[in-house]
Amino acid sequence: MKHVRITLEQRDDDEYPAPLVIDLVLGEDRKPAHQIPFGGWWGTPHGTNWIRPLVFQPNGKVNWGGDPEEDDYEKFSRMPVHETEFIVGAKLYLQHLDEGTNVFIVKRIIDLADLKDVIW
Repeated sequence: MKHVRITLEQRDDDEYPAPLVIDLVLGEDRKPAHQIPFGGWWGTPHGTNWIRPLVFQPNGKVNWGGDPEEDDYEKFSRMPVHETEFIVGAKLYLQHLDEGTNVFIVKRIIDLADLKDVIW
């Protein structure tokens, strides 16, 4: 098992494409090793760019967080992260409950154990 950071490139928005990043534990079959929620973000976490934190749940739901009084379509989407074999070039779909789908391609998989210490 390896703790990895997976970077996906958005393919459906030429004007404002944003990367999707997921941290999770992969098994030998290149699928998530545990049926637990994994975190990530959509966007670029620096400058004045937008960023949305996400939680990928084992049932395929993506939780955007937000106000408990918001409708489900504003807080949730669907993406089968826990069923996906992660290889570079794999295609994933983020399906929104109100309407629309975003398309992402796996661009990079980094073993987090290989990263050097961060100096602040």
